[in-house]
Amino acid sequence: MSSNFQEQSYEKHSRHYFQFTSGGRDEALAKTWLSDDTVDAWRHKRMYKTIDPILLKDPGATWLTIGDGRYGGDARYILEKGGKVIASDISDILLKEAKKAGYITDYRKENAESLSFQDLQFDYVFCKESYHHFPRPMLALYEMLRVSKKAVVLIEPNDDYISTRVLHVLFRKIKNLIKLFLRKGVLNYWEESGNYGFSLSKREVEK
Repeated sequence: MSSNFQEQSYEKHSRHYFQFTSGGRDEALAKTWLSDDTVDAWRHKRMYKTIDPILLKDPGATWLTIGDGRYGGDARYILEKGGKVIASDISDILLKEAKKAGYITDYRKENAESLSFQDLQFDYVFCKESYHHFPRPMLALYEMLRVSKKAVVLIEPNDDYISTRVLHVLFRKIKNLIKLFLRKGVLNYWEESGNYGFSLSKREVEK
């Protein structure tokens, strides 16, 4: 294994989905990701609807999804709406299964921080709930901007620690007390891969 931090992170992330593949330890859980009648599916559909105006207004556009390793679910939504899309993730283990099953039409194994595509190759890049998992996320954002002609659509959990709204602050303090009681970390979010979870605030995205 490489001694370089980001290379170690890439290696660990690329192995993440092996436990969910056919015959893997968590195969049963992975299959629920393909169901439309779960709370998780409802949650994802709520987020997907934010790109409906683009899909309707620009039906012939080309898309690239980033961090789409859960069977290419993001790409699948775009396909169902008539879009042209390539699913990508640092791990292609479940993308291979999705392609074989006809769930998606095309995929690539890609490192978001160093994409192999040409400048302006896609009209849109769609990255949903993946940015905060990258070891050097700002590099990934610039790569997404490089390969997109029109826009990058970034959907991310909000960093509550940035907010100063009274209700947000109160809710945060209650949540932190519960975490302390459960002996879980409060401010810092470290993943098994070793990298920090870079959640964003609305203001950071605007900048």
